[in-house]
Amino acid sequence: MNNIAIKFDHVSKKYFRGGKYQPSLSEWLKTIITGEGFQRSEFKALDKISFVIKKGQAIGIIGDNGAGKSTILKLMARITYPNEGEIEINGKVAGLLELGAGFNGELTGKENVYIYGSILGLNKNHINKIYPKIVNFSELKDFMNSPVKHYSAGMMARLAFSVSIFVEPDILLVDEVLAVGDISFRKKCLKFMKDYSKNSNHTVIFISHSLSHLKKLCPYLFWIEKGKVKAYGKTREIIKTYRSASL
Repeated sequence: MNNIAIKFDHVSKKYFRGGKYQPSLSEWLKTIITGEGFQRSEFKALDKISFVIKKGQAIGIIGDNGAGKSTILKLMARITYPNEGEIEINGKVAGLLELGAGFNGELTGKENVYIYGSILGLNKNHINKIYPKIVNFSELKDFMNSPVKHYSAGMMARLAFSVSIFVEPDILLVDEVLAVGDISFRKKCLKFMKDYSKNSNHTVIFISHSLSHLKKLCPYLFWIEKGKVKAYGKTREIIKTYRSASL
């Protein structure tokens, strides 16, 4: 039986610097004359990164801003795809990656729940069953019929997290955006993720700059630096090394 939830095999991801590219007239002429492509500055967000995460694990990912952490989650969620290497994902994936990602601001909270659920392959009857749970966990009962464009960042995080967990993914991805929620809701989310990961078929991947949160939830950590795995091991040991390197 395959107990692998996620496997990255020499995965690289490149991005071009500067956002949307608009070549100049001279660049067009040079390309026409020489037959060469446009010369654009690029960087590797991930550089031939390899690791295996087994089912039933709660794994944390730490690293400085720009290290490649969020790119890893986007690849796991199939929001983007690698330029090199292979990725193996076993199970349904859902998560809280970017605040408001996947939501239509003009639609109500309730409408967005049904759309998100249908995108993940749930039928209307299934969504009807989990909808009360989503509303109850998010504590947004009085706002579900309001357009989400009027939600605060904390309200958006509440709804996004609640939807992500009750569509019952095999692999739950949670990025730092959870930090915008209030203290009581963060505690509630951490408790849920800890309980969720106790199921041997569930896998939780958690990115956070809060080392205390990582200690509470994740027995093991990946330390990502400049698009590579700097270290992997027990959470307290990795955090101690990470802190020492940051001094």
